[in-house]
Amino acid sequence: MVSRKILILTQHFYPENFRINDVALYLKDQGHDVTVLTNAPDYPHPDHYKNISKTDLNSWQDIKIHRVPIVSRGSGSFLRLAFNYLSFVISASFYGLRIAHKYDLCLVWASSPITVCLPAVLFKKFKKLPYTVWIQDLWPETLEAIGVTKSPFWLNKVGKLVRVIYKNAHQLFIQSEGFYSNVQRWGGNLSYTHYVPNWADNLENQHTSHLLPDCFNTSNFKILYAGNIGKAQNLDIIISAAEKLRNQPVSWFLMGEGSEKKRLQKEVQKKELTQTVFFIDRQPTKHLSLYFEKVDTLCVTLSKSPIFSLTIPSKVQTYMSARKPILAAIDGVTQELINQCPCGIAGPSEDLESLVQNVKVMQGLTEKERSTLGKNALQYYQSHFSKDQILQKIQTLLGDIKK
Repeated sequence: MVSRKILILTQHFYPENFRINDVALYLKDQGHDVTVLTNAPDYPHPDHYKNISKTDLNSWQDIKIHRVPIVSRGSGSFLRLAFNYLSFVISASFYGLRIAHKYDLCLVWASSPITVCLPAVLFKKFKKLPYTVWIQDLWPETLEAIGVTKSPFWLNKVGKLVRVIYKNAHQLFIQSEGFYSNVQRWGGNLSYTHYVPNWADNLENQHTSHLLPDCFNTSNFKILYAGNIGKAQNLDIIISAAEKLRNQPVSWFLMGEGSEKKRLQKEVQKKELTQTVFFIDRQPTKHLSLYFEKVDTLCVTLSKSPIFSLTIPSKVQTYMSARKPILAAIDGVTQELINQCPCGIAGPSEDLESLVQNVKVMQGLTEKERSTLGKNALQYYQSHFSKDQILQKIQTLLGDIKK
C-alpha cells in the first residue's frame, strides 16, 4: 500500500485502552502518516488521567494527537453524557475542518454513540475527504435496546442521521457479520461494507507483581465478568443468579466501571450477597491474565434485544484468547458461536433459570472438560480473530480509497 496521510477520528484514544490505538500504531509502523483527532481522555472518568503529562497527551509513539475541548462525562449521568457527545461533535467539526485538507482519508472509530461520525460527514462535504466508519454498535436501535427512548419519532430522527453517515461513507467496516442487513436497511451499500471483527486485548505475561484482592482466596467455583457495567450488559441477571445460588460454593466477580455499577453494588448489599458477589475496579490490560487464570469460567451477558442478538461483544474475543470456558446469557450470533465452537455454555438473554442451570452444569464438568472448552476457544480465536490478519485487512481496504 502506498503511504497515505490518514486522519483517525475517535472520542477514545491513548491513554484510554481501545482497539483503535492498535490500528493507529500499526498504520504508522507500516509507513503511513497518522494523525488522531480526539478529546482529552475521560473514560471511564477524567480523574483517572490526572497524572498524564501534556506531552504524552499530544503525541504517542510518534503519532500526532489533536485534542479538542469537550464537556467532561463526569459522573456519567444521561445529561452529562449528552453534552459530552454533542460538545465533541461541535469541537471536532470546527477544528477538523481547518486540517482536513491535509489528509488522504479519514477513519472513524464508531464506538457508541454514532454521532462521532458527524464531523467526518462535514469533512467530506466541505473538504472532499473520504471516510471509512468502523461500526461497533448499531444505531438507532441501540437507543431503544438500552431504554433511552422507544419513541418512533426520535428513533426515526436518529435513523436519518445514520442514513446520512452510511450513504456518504466510502467504506463501512462491521464488527459482526450479523450487521449486514441492518447497515443495508439504513442506507449502507453492501458493495462497500466489509466484515472487520475485533480482536482480543493482549494478555501475554504482563501481570508481574500485581496482587489479587483477598476475595479470590476461596475454594469456591469462581466466575468472572470483565467489561462495561451498563444497561446493555444486563448484569442484574448475575445478581439474581447469585441470589438463587447463595447456598452453593460459587463466587462471582464483576470487574469494570459503568453507569450501573453503584446501583448493582447497592443491590448486592440489599440482598446480603457481599460474601459471594465482589466488585473489582477496572484493571489495566497488563493485569487481566492474572485474574483470568485464577477463575474457573468467564461470563458474558447482554440484554434481550433483536439488535444485540447481531452483536459480538468484544470481550468474547478476549475471553477466547485467554483459553477459558465461557458462560453466557446471550442471544443470536454470540450464543451460536459459543455453543457451536464449542467453547462454553450459552443460554438465552435474560433467562435466569437457564443461567442458574448452566452454572451448575459448568461447575459439574471435570477440570479436563473445562480445559478442552478453553482449548477450543483459543483455537477458534487464532483462526478467526487474529489481530495481525485483521490489521492487515484494514490496511488493504483503506488502500482502495482514492481522494
